[in-house]
Amino acid sequence: MGSTDLNLDQVERFSELARDTNVDCVITISNQFATNPEHHPIDEVRKSGSKIPVFRWSLMHILTFADVLMSQGAIENNEQLVLLNEMRRFLAHPSTGVKGFDRMPREWTEINRIVSRRGALSPKPSEMRTVIDA
Repeated sequence: MGSTDLNLDQVERFSELARDTNVDCVITISNQFATNPEHHPIDEVRKSGSKIPVFRWSLMHILTFADVLMSQGAIENNEQLVLLNEMRRFLAHPSTGVKGFDRMPREWTEINRIVSRRGALSPKPSEMRTVIDA
């Protein structure tokens, strides 16, 4: 919760546990923003060729999805609706530290400078990947 980031050691332990218990994949949840569940914030996880895929959801994604389900009346079971609402209330509370996307990464400045000068961008540098992910 809050500003705690995932770390590689943690994800590797989750993957080992998934492998040992015949679980199909690992889903990590944190406050780190990602545009897509396959875009993991840890480079080594994203580049891994592991047999156990690792997906990532941000807490804001979960909160937004809960809001959408509730606003569309998509939950008909009253008990599920109560649980979803309680989870939504928990995630929306300021003490959890759940935050949305609020700024571009530091690499954005250099990429913006290159584009402003009509320079050529290479898709390979890690700076470009970081900006694309953001």
